[in-house]
This record gives sequence, C-alpha cells and structure tokens, in this order.
Amino acid sequence: MALTRLGPNNSSSISGINLTSQVTGTLPTGNGGTGATSFTAGSMKLIASHNASNESVVEITSANSFVMDSTYKRYILDVIDYSPVSNSSLRMDYGSGSGGTTRVTTSAYRWAMKSQSSNNNDWDSYSGSNTAYIGITGEQIMSDDDHQAGFRIMIDNPSSTTVKKTVFWTGGYISSSGTYAVSLSGVGWFYNDTNAVTGLHFHAQSGNIERGSFKLYGIS
Repeated sequence: MALTRLGPNNSSSISGINLTSQVTGTLPTGNGGTGATSFTAGSMKLIASHNASNESVVEITSANSFVMDSTYKRYILDVIDYSPVSNSSLRMDYGSGSGGTTRVTTSAYRWAMKSQSSNNNDWDSYSGSNTAYIGITGEQIMSDDDHQAGFRIMIDNPSSTTVKKTVFWTGGYISSSGTYAVSLSGVGWFYNDTNAVTGLHFHAQSGNIERGSFKLYGIS
C-alpha cells in the first residue's frame, strides 16, 4: 500500500514502508493488517509523588511511599519546579536496605556531565576521584521564587545484585547569577559494589530544598 505525504504540491509519495512496528494496537484486516497486535510500546506507571517543602533531604524511599524493586527494569524520576532555599547545586546518593531509607554515602561515586548555557558557554563538570554523592548540577541553581529548574533521572535494574548501578539524567535551570539558562546531561555510578539500590536521596550542596515535585515512574 502506498502512502501519500501531503506536501506543498500534494504530490510526494512514499511506498514500501512497513508501519506495523511503529504503532500500538491492532491493524484492521481490511487495511492490510492481520488483526494481531504487532507492537506494544512501554508505558509509564506513576508509583508515587512527593512535594518537597523546605527539606534538608528529599527521600525517594518508603518514607514517602516510594518503591523501587524488581517490578520494573527501568525507573524514571521527574523533578518538577525545583528550587533550593539558597543558591546551591543539587546532589544525589543511593538508598539501600528495606525501603531505601539507609543512605549510601561511601566515597565511591563517580559522575560527569556536560552543560550548555544561553550565553554560548559550555563546560564539563566531573567528580575526578571518588565522592560521597552524584552531582546532578555542577553549578549553583538560582534560588529566587520566580525561577525554576527541572530534571529527568533514569536508573535501570536497581534491584539487580550483579551489575553496578548507573544513573543518567537531563535537565535545565537558571544560573545562580540569574542571567542565563543552562541545559545539561550527565551520567553517574557507584562503582564500589553491585548491591541493590532501593531508594534515592536528594539534597542541596548547602541549605535546604525549598520546593519541587518528585514523581517516580516505572516503565513496563
């Protein structure tokens, strides 16, 4: 079946493209389908959310009804409308044990990120030697009430005891000077052991976390 792409002259056509691997659901038999579902996309299941309010540590643990176990192979955490009480970078460490409430602060994290600013500067931030945390931002985040930051953090197979856990993230924020926007992406891991990660803990470099909505999803 040929597909017609509506361009300026309504004349361009594309043929021979198999779309059955690009859709979700059942293709009608009358339109060339078999009536069988050919592809099912993964869906995001909201596990729990927490609205931070002037907290020294935000726990993505059973203390706030979060669960990270073998139910899902991939977990995504969205951090929405984030702001520290004072200009400060954002840091994270793993949680272990039942419910993830035990913080893993051994100096065995390694991380790196790439940042690009709206004033056409780019820079690298990295741990170098081992640190007791993963630096989500290398620079301080603006703390004014009318500024906000946001991040998406991903971790795969946190319940595994055979692989060292790695996290990946993207995000953006307003610089501590309040003069330019910053986008970033990063990766970090705990190389010391392969223990299960059952929670995440977030804290500012200095001061408290003023606000932010933390939403954890499992990917089926």
